[in-house]
Amino acid sequence: MKNLKFLFITFLFSISSNLFAQTQIELLSQAKDLIKQMKETDAYPILVKAVQADNTNVEALTLAAFYADKEGNRQTNVEKRNAYYESSKIFAERALQLFPNDAEANYVMGVALGRIALISSSKEKVRLSKQIKELGDKCIQLNPHHAGGYHLLGKWNYEVYNLNFLEKAAVNMLFGGLPAADINKSCTFLQKAIALRPDYLLYKFDLAKSLHDANKIADAVAELKIVIASKPNTQDDFSIIVEAKKLLNKWG
Repeated sequence: MKNLKFLFITFLFSISSNLFAQTQIELLSQAKDLIKQMKETDAYPILVKAVQADNTNVEALTLAAFYADKEGNRQTNVEKRNAYYESSKIFAERALQLFPNDAEANYVMGVALGRIALISSSKEKVRLSKQIKELGDKCIQLNPHHAGGYHLLGKWNYEVYNLNFLEKAAVNMLFGGLPAADINKSCTFLQKAIALRPDYLLYKFDLAKSLHDANKIADAVAELKIVIASKPNTQDDFSIIVEAKKLLNKWG
């Protein structure tokens, strides 16, 4: 783990934003160009440099948080994965601390905690679930057109709906229960996300899984077919299409 500290040791909060303002503009532009080219892995270290240039810039912080999470999800090595997830959380916490009423800051904090929840113990997963729901709600309150916020809430309903018996017991013991998770609400939130950003295949893939759990098998299969027939727009879309084909073979 020590060798992985490069992911956030360089996250220096003491650098003057005025001194490096122009450099940051250039770095953000370069990173965004790489993202458009589906080279997100190449864009991430540039985003880290952009944060170094000005650690009070909400766009740099939220982009770094989002793509650290994405990079972590691509890792097969557990230590590397967890280090990226921790980096995502660090960037997101900084953004939310400085900009508590920014929709994107609330969103990336929810994404970071959601990813950590998926690899955590049942008790920790339950604890984080409450925060994730609050962050998702606040995101869409601040920006009712935030596609990611609706996706976050759609995933929250899906994951909480699928908690096992022990996890549900922990919910009741620790919090006296969570807001009711509804698989149909998951579908509705994900459909809203797709309406706002129809080119994002992850939303459609997650909708297919929620539709399946809602016993809408034909609709789930149809959604998978849309994913499979779609043109990749992000670095992860290639693997999403592969996973969609696997589920289609299983369900269809």
